[in-house]
Amino acid sequence: SGTLDPARLGPSVPPLGDLRPVWPTVQDGVGIFLNGNNSACSLTSATAVGLTLLKACTVTAIAIYVGTGGSADSKVGIAVYAAGADGRPGALIADCGTVPTATAGAKTLTLGAPLSLPAGPVFVATVCGSGTTTPANLFGQAPGSAGSTVVFRGPIPSDNLQRGGHYFFATSGGTFAASPSWQMSSFAGAVVANFALTIGSVS
Repeated sequence: SGTLDPARLGPSVPPLGDLRPVWPTVQDGVGIFLNGNNSACSLTSATAVGLTLLKACTVTAIAIYVGTGGSADSKVGIAVYAAGADGRPGALIADCGTVPTATAGAKTLTLGAPLSLPAGPVFVATVCGSGTTTPANLFGQAPGSAGSTVVFRGPIPSDNLQRGGHYFFATSGGTFAASPSWQMSSFAGAVVANFALTIGSVS
């Protein structure tokens, strides 16, 4: 008939959307590439980007890529947020800790215990860690990147906010709030980081 029976997809597969749907595997993990900009992590804004996990899984490590290292005390915090009922990031699932970012290259934060994530949308957030003198530059989507105006909301209302699934909230001291007031856009003076998840198991 040309119609796919949702039951044949299995109970752990959520409805497909456009929020970067990915199928997690132990062999390949999950990688989210937003852009190749090399831009500074913010001391005052936490940024997040969403993805849709098509299967429930456990995550054992999260990696980011430093383009230009920061000061010797530079570090970046990483957290995972649930999706709220309105489709924006919601409550904090886990503050995963910080990874040193004084030098360039891939930086992997190994979790103390596997983090269980349900099938469906989640958001991975980064922020410059407390005590950092000079933030590192991370690869990802920089604010004000060329061509970004095509995803502005436009004149009704004229707020010049990007509609790319990127969010931020104001913070200080590298803190991930439990239920922050999220704002849409990557125009927060902070890079929205590319990242990779190491998958421990899939269910």
